[in-house]
Amino acid sequence: MFLATSNKTSQLLHLSYIGQVGPEELERGLEDIKALLAELAPGFRVLVDFGRLESMGIDCVPPVGRA
Repeated sequence: MFLATSNKTSQLLHLSYIGQVGPEELERGLEDIKALLAELAPGFRVLVDFGRLESMGIDCVPPVGRA
């Protein structure tokens, strides 16, 4: 699972990778990221949480790079 959320007050973009993550899921998440970025001001912060990630294949590199 990939989850993107934001906190406008703290100007924080939070990306969570949970369980087994595949490239298709990350591609779909790019649209969520774009929408959240539109709500944040320049200078925002990003927090990436890999704490609950079980696995993610090398085929996930391109969508992670685009994010």
